[in-house]
Amino acid sequence: MRRFVFFLLYDPDGYVDSAVLHTLNGLRPHVEHIMVVSNGFLQAESRERLEAVVDEVFERENVGFDSGAYRSAIGRVGYSKLAEYDEVLLINYTFFGPVTSFDDLFARMDLKPIDFWGMTDHVAVSPHPMLGKGIMPEHLQSYWIAFRKSLVTSVDFREYWASLPNGMSYHDVITVFETALTRHFGDLGYAWESAYPADDYSVNNASMEQPLRLLDDGCPMFKRRLYFHDVVDLDTRDVAASEVTARALELGFPRDVLIDGVIRRTSARALATGLGLLHLVDDAAAPGEPDARLARRTGRVWRSWLRDGIDPFAGAEVLVIDGVTDDELADGPAAEYTNANLDEAQLLRARGGIVDRLADTLGAFDTDARLGVLVPLAEHRASTRLGYGWRGLRTAANRVAEALGLIGPLERHAPLAPLAGVAAYRADAFAGLAERVESAGGWASLVRLAEVEEDELDLIFDLLAADVAKTNGYVASESARRSDFVRSSQLLQYKFADTSARFGPEQRGPFMGPLTHPNSFIRPLVGDWLRTKAPSTAKVVLKGEESARKQAGAAKRAITRIVKKGR
Repeated sequence: MRRFVFFLLYDPDGYVDSAVLHTLNGLRPHVEHIMVVSNGFLQAESRERLEAVVDEVFERENVGFDSGAYRSAIGRVGYSKLAEYDEVLLINYTFFGPVTSFDDLFARMDLKPIDFWGMTDHVAVSPHPMLGKGIMPEHLQSYWIAFRKSLVTSVDFREYWASLPNGMSYHDVITVFETALTRHFGDLGYAWESAYPADDYSVNNASMEQPLRLLDDGCPMFKRRLYFHDVVDLDTRDVAASEVTARALELGFPRDVLIDGVIRRTSARALATGLGLLHLVDDAAAPGEPDARLARRTGRVWRSWLRDGIDPFAGAEVLVIDGVTDDELADGPAAEYTNANLDEAQLLRARGGIVDRLADTLGAFDTDARLGVLVPLAEHRASTRLGYGWRGLRTAANRVAEALGLIGPLERHAPLAPLAGVAAYRADAFAGLAERVESAGGWASLVRLAEVEEDELDLIFDLLAADVAKTNGYVASESARRSDFVRSSQLLQYKFADTSARFGPEQRGPFMGPLTHPNSFIRPLVGDWLRTKAPSTAKVVLKGEESARKQAGAAKRAITRIVKKGR
């Protein structure tokens, strides 16, 4: 078939990543003409990269979202020109593919006697999840829709685009364009089909809820959103992006392309989770001999480097930082540096997977060319590090990140960060950091901007280390001895079981409303704290609670009497 593709692209910075180029190169053998439609203007270098692989690049003002872009591009080409082709495809950048190639997909769908088709479809849902009422109809998902000549040359096709309003929001894109298009043409009698129909997967949205089965069935794509969608919500649907990653890589999808496609859209921890990154060290592993490619430092490095100009790497490829001295360890917690009360055992665990196994640490960087940061496994034993990892400095860290031009987003709760200063860094992952600090006005300027003390700015750079590396295209991972990981995992399971039981038996995702702590859980915690810190206030609160309970009971009894009389 002769095919024409409109490939929709949007990036707020006008950047074209290698995943887009991979998709376009995969389409090239099957498509006669490719027009990239960019909602928003492109960086000059990115436009050049596109022009090397496609036939035309159309940059337009970012108005109208998907529907506005497609309508504008179709009008630019003209219906008479499109009528020369057997198939016109609307494809956007929101997926990774081809995993292998598009050969089988096109060969199979070419044989279908239909008027339009898509890669995947979404089942009908009631009530409509976007409107809260009515029915969201069964529809082809708009990241890939192909129209045959029988439809493209019809009056119905022209009238559809002429009457389609510009989308004013993401909500409009879903309700007015994506979910309505299939029913519109279907009701007019045009035949359609999905290459991987939802009926085969027993879920609403197979692209997000059954990505592994799609890959196993030969689907040549998987959604980018798997890597920046809420991880907890995916878990409630038994979806783990790391499994999708492993399967895609087994099938031959390039790892660098995958990383490039999501590194600018997701936090460092979510990216590590999606890639399945974790460096485990055998307890019996030898410490290793000193290596000229590795530098080891003790104590703080950020202030001495970024304020005083003392480069801690000093020409080494990898820098290992032992955040406290042996004397400090012997004296007790390194609370000043970490802003957390850490005991000697926690500090030893932090060192165990990095400082005490230098050969393995260097080997981790040698094995993974995209690894930029290695930090100890986040402590949850006698610690709030997983839930309170920013130590109250997230707002200040965000100011510093913006001033340095780091790509976001920042992790919400638990950044991938050193513990007690213990970490390992690849030099290339921090290239240009000193220049970024200088461009932001220097160390003192950042202290004022963040509204913190100098010691706290040191800690902020610890907390932002993974984001600095991510900005340079590198990923971060945690490291631990196997025995420490096993114990940590077992304790975390017990904690999770204990916490989950307090919320009842239903599995709940973040989009099903906020989790509410039962009184039996929250009251003892608050009550104990209040009785300890402010006994007199606690008495007033308890008296007020008792009065409120009595009033509620009286009201309930009164309502019951009224209802009985009404009967």
